[in-house]
Amino acid sequence: MKRMGLLGCLSVIFLLAIVFPLPASDSSDFEYTINFGKVTITGYIGPGGAVIIPDMIEGLPVTLIESSVFYQCTNLTSITIPDSVTSIRDEAFESCTSLTSVTIGNSVTSIGDSAFYDCSSLTSVTIPDSVTSIGGAAFFDCSSLTSVTIGNSVTRIGTGAFYNCTSLTSVTIPDSVTSIESSAFSRCSILTAIMVDTANTEYSSANGVLFNKTQTILIQCPAGKSGSYTIPDGVTSIGVTAFSDCTKLLSITIPDSVASLGSSAFSGCTSLTSITIPGGVTSIGSDSFSGCTSLTSITLPDSVTSIGDAAFWHCTSLTSITIPDGVTSIGYRAFDTCTSLTSITIPYGVTSIGEWAFHYCSNLTSVTIPDSVTSIGRSAFSFCTSLTSATIGNSVTSIGDGAFGGCFSMTGIYFKGNAPSYGNNAFSPPVIVYRTIEAAGWPDVGELWADRPTALWTIAGKKWIHDFNGDGTSDLAIFRVGSGLWAVRGVTRVYFGSSTDQTVPGDYNGDGITEIGIFRGTSGLWAIRGTTRAYFGTGSDLPEPGDYDGDGTADIGIFRYNSGLWAIKGVTRVYFGGSSDSPASGYYDGDATKDIGVFRGASGLWAIRNVTRLYFGSSSDTIVPGDYDGDGAWETGIFRGSSGLWAIRGVTRSYFGGNTDEPVPADYDGDSRDDIGIYRGSSGLWAISGVSRVYFGGSGDLPVAR
Repeated sequence: MKRMGLLGCLSVIFLLAIVFPLPASDSSDFEYTINFGKVTITGYIGPGGAVIIPDMIEGLPVTLIESSVFYQCTNLTSITIPDSVTSIRDEAFESCTSLTSVTIGNSVTSIGDSAFYDCSSLTSVTIPDSVTSIGGAAFFDCSSLTSVTIGNSVTRIGTGAFYNCTSLTSVTIPDSVTSIESSAFSRCSILTAIMVDTANTEYSSANGVLFNKTQTILIQCPAGKSGSYTIPDGVTSIGVTAFSDCTKLLSITIPDSVASLGSSAFSGCTSLTSITIPGGVTSIGSDSFSGCTSLTSITLPDSVTSIGDAAFWHCTSLTSITIPDGVTSIGYRAFDTCTSLTSITIPYGVTSIGEWAFHYCSNLTSVTIPDSVTSIGRSAFSFCTSLTSATIGNSVTSIGDGAFGGCFSMTGIYFKGNAPSYGNNAFSPPVIVYRTIEAAGWPDVGELWADRPTALWTIAGKKWIHDFNGDGTSDLAIFRVGSGLWAVRGVTRVYFGSSTDQTVPGDYNGDGITEIGIFRGTSGLWAIRGTTRAYFGTGSDLPEPGDYDGDGTADIGIFRYNSGLWAIKGVTRVYFGGSSDSPASGYYDGDATKDIGVFRGASGLWAIRNVTRLYFGSSSDTIVPGDYDGDGAWETGIFRGSSGLWAIRGVTRSYFGGNTDEPVPADYDGDSRDDIGIYRGSSGLWAISGVSRVYFGGSGDLPVAR
């Protein structure tokens, strides 16, 4: 017999390889159990490489791959699962980091949670039509996965199933899917489209974005989307992690139809610079904007009542935010590490400040806790290294561990009420604790409290009160236009000025006593009784006297509304505001100098120069700013005559007076807090809430009030 040549032998071997598939891995490479005539693979002890799971062992079918069988089998390069297998259990192939391909048999019905988690070399996967469920995190962190085919029987895609598949560019959801759980395709950084079979009854897609079928819920925006995106009208809910880690999106427009934001809805949108939340939203969910490191401003509507845990965590570019008045709680780490935040106004109505809420807000310089707050959580303001002072409202009963720890620039913390309980290291040196003389539970002045020295808090006299006799309280006063009469109750009656003059009382010589004064617009005359006469301004100007340079005396000043000019004699000339604005100057930051400010009734905007911008009130309201909580700084406030509403931002809402009354707030009882009060010209009634009711003046008189 002739010998076969070498070429002939090779040909035979090649043909045999085609006709006969490679053999399954030896059963000795596996640990297994047999139950009811079926084999379950429970462990793998083979060398790795290309592994083919046998369909039969000991003559019985292999039907199940148990949990963690191939866990961290880093030598495994490919896996073939036979048609006999019906289920792949949780973590079966987790962290098989060299696995590049997988063949799933046509009888598998479920892929367990984390089944292929962190198979970072896996490039593609085809899920057969037999599979009905893809478990949570099943392909989580498969960073080389470029394509996935989802079979036509899959009904469920679990939470985070394809999370952080950073090479995946597109995916199509078949018509069989009825449940897509949260974050299923989150952090797929180059995924630009999630398509849905039009026959699907539960889900739909528009411009590559995943919605429910009726497109009222936005479920997932693919993380590879870039530029600007406008959410369609009619969407009412933005789902959990819907825009999470959309790092290329620069702007997102939310329609007024949206009423709900899911947790982590916009977290990690690192290129997003600003966003406006529509008026129907009531809650900012946990982590909603966490890690939005380019976000500089956000507008929250008045409808918001709660700010969730870590809602703005690590928004390192956020410089200011206005918390709506309806908010009652500020959650755990809500503003943690907002390192550019320089000021924050906590509204009256907030009752609790969560743990770590403002931790490491390293540019925050001062904070006032309103009287509504009862508790300040652990480390709430810890390591706010620029914080120099804090004022604590009179309802606070507990301060958590390290609440102000690490605030090494803080020299004083001012308590309006009784001594609260406190945790370990609540305050750091060099802070001094200031308490009022009437509050209870404090040690004697000079003794330690919370390991810090105590001192008496004596609130300085207020230069904005109309104190005509120097007793530290505002006096009731009227100006009778027809005769130029000034009548100050219990102090003086004097004639000064005429019917064309406007009253401009103030302490112009720094003696602590208010002088009578008038501004005559026809000539620009300022006449301050017993002090000075000067010409400054014209008939179209509004007089705005006050201490604008902090020297303890009132300065002559005007607001020219047709150009927005503020001219303060001997101090400054600046343009701020315009023809539609009302002057709203005041002592808003408590630094003893009057701040230039305007109120824009059309929008309710308060713009206080170099202090704040916020929206509060409307065009039908009379503005009544003042220091209603006694912390030395003014609050914005409005009086709504139609209902008698007094709304003082961050302090109180109450009803006092009516449509024919003029608001006359001032400190009438000397407690360093402005009192709500009205003057009823028809009867001469002065009604000061909680203080007095007096008749002084009549229908031809004007109340002398700021």
